[in-house]
Amino acid sequence: MNQLKLGEIYSLVKEIRQKAKDCCQTLYSNMYQFYNRETEELLCDYRIAHSSLLFSYCDQTEIHRLYFLSFDLQELSKELVYFPKGYILDYICKGANLLDSYFCDGGFKKIASYVRKSTNLRADGNDFKRSHSDILDKYYDENVGEYAEEKDAEEIAALLDQVFNREADRIPSVDDLRDYIKNHWVLIYRLSGKIRCLYIYQIQGRRFYSNFSYNSLPAIVLYCLEKRAHTDVIRNYDVRIKYSWINTENTRSLRRNVLHYDDMYIYVYKKE
Repeated sequence: MNQLKLGEIYSLVKEIRQKAKDCCQTLYSNMYQFYNRETEELLCDYRIAHSSLLFSYCDQTEIHRLYFLSFDLQELSKELVYFPKGYILDYICKGANLLDSYFCDGGFKKIASYVRKSTNLRADGNDFKRSHSDILDKYYDENVGEYAEEKDAEEIAALLDQVFNREADRIPSVDDLRDYIKNHWVLIYRLSGKIRCLYIYQIQGRRFYSNFSYNSLPAIVLYCLEKRAHTDVIRNYDVRIKYSWINTENTRSLRRNVLHYDDMYIYVYKKE
């Protein structure tokens, strides 16, 4: 396995993209938002073949993430075999997942899948919507909970690590959480000194990403945090789309979230 710094991978990315363009071939990839200036010095393991580039690095949550781009899926499948056990690969697609068999032939097993639900706030309105709105809204109190402070980041990270799957759920690192907290994107509720309910969101341009929620208290507590966040976002940002990714096995969350299915999916695989 060869190594390069993450910032140097782009020359190889351009090479594969140019080949695909020259051959008029469809290019498949899971390179979305993996790169920023803070990570450009990270060392990547990589393989490059005629039609495929694959590379991986250990992210801030100590998960080895694998990225690829290829216009020959048979070749991609063969190259996947060379990566070690435990590596994680995720793939976003609209509609049917055409790459599933190639990932599996390369030694990867699907460990989770997520469906996206979204709404166009311009078309559907800015009101906060939940399946139990009629029941809980009369109890809504905007003073329930508080915005997290930077000192809460490690406690929140530990809680997320307990509740969610580090490999599949893209849990933010402590540093990421500190950034979210600075941006006022994290609401918490404490009981007896411990965080018992939280809601994390992000603003991505004009998109409102409803990210993580956890609640070990009556439903009204989380409802208050989510509605307060929604109200603050509508007041302070010019957002047009609100969306969530929900684990397809989490039927309770799928029922509770009344946004619209938009036929987008994330599939997460682990090397066996």
